[in-house]
Amino acid sequence: MPNLRLPRAHCDRDDLPSICAKCGREETTLVSRTFTWCPSWVFIFIIFGGLLPLLIVYFIARKRMRVNVPLCDEHAGGWKRAALFGWTSVLGCVALLIVGLTVADQVGPIVAMVGGVGFVVCLIALAVWNMFLIRPTKITKEDITLAGVCQEFADEAKELRSRYDDDDDRRDAYGDYDDDRPQRRTTRTRDRYEDEYEDNRRDRD
Repeated sequence: MPNLRLPRAHCDRDDLPSICAKCGREETTLVSRTFTWCPSWVFIFIIFGGLLPLLIVYFIARKRMRVNVPLCDEHAGGWKRAALFGWTSVLGCVALLIVGLTVADQVGPIVAMVGGVGFVVCLIALAVWNMFLIRPTKITKEDITLAGVCQEFADEAKELRSRYDDDDDRRDAYGDYDDDRPQRRTTRTRDRYEDEYEDNRRDRD
């Protein structure tokens, strides 16, 4: 599945294709999702200082963006199902680990071992499951790049953006630029597109 870059302004205005982002079906509902991403170098800190420095740097370096993702009924609950499975499994394994350590002298270490192994297995399963969900691969102040979307959704999103290729003022106001649509280097005054963008941002806030 392709990676798809979406300008923040497009996400703020729900200017996205009206088909399922996962399978391309036409009957969709908007599912609000706050995506979180952080650079991969953050996880180096667990080597040097352990979990606490990792968490501190993670919360400082992370980026977040809310996107109303169009999804069909089949895929609309994907994130909730993954979260339910994750929390239920992890909490169950932690409970087994604690109980096993508490009564180890009566039943031996087997219960704690099952809980510990189960915890690791659940983390691996969640990581694999996440690879099949729509997820961010990069978030900046200007845009978000999503992985896991279907080819049809990516093609329609690019087609929507291409309609404004000749409208430089609109593209600049909405931050709609990338390698194929470079930002202009000229300086200009505020125009109606920027006013429209700010009005939409205030309405959403």
